[in-house]
Amino acid sequence: MIMGLDECTIKSFQKLVLEESKCLPGPNSSACSICLSEYLSQETIKCIPECKHCFHAECIDEWPRLNDKCPVCINSATPVHADYVNP
Repeated sequence: MIMGLDECTIKSFQKLVLEESKCLPGPNSSACSICLSEYLSQETIKCIPECKHCFHAECIDEWPRLNDKCPVCINSATPVHADYVNP
């Protein structure tokens, strides 16, 4: 069974609009790993909180609903919060 993330968690992913420099946080290339298109200025991207891999917002929006792992590094896409207590 495939386990995805809840909508609140998905909405918490960092979202930003690229400026002319197209500078991305984290270990990212100049292209989206899902659609393989280069990032352009003024495009909206989302970053997975734990690994900082970024994608076009429209490309990554469906992925975490179906899978709780980053499509690039396969690490958990679930944000780790300091106040979270494992039951």
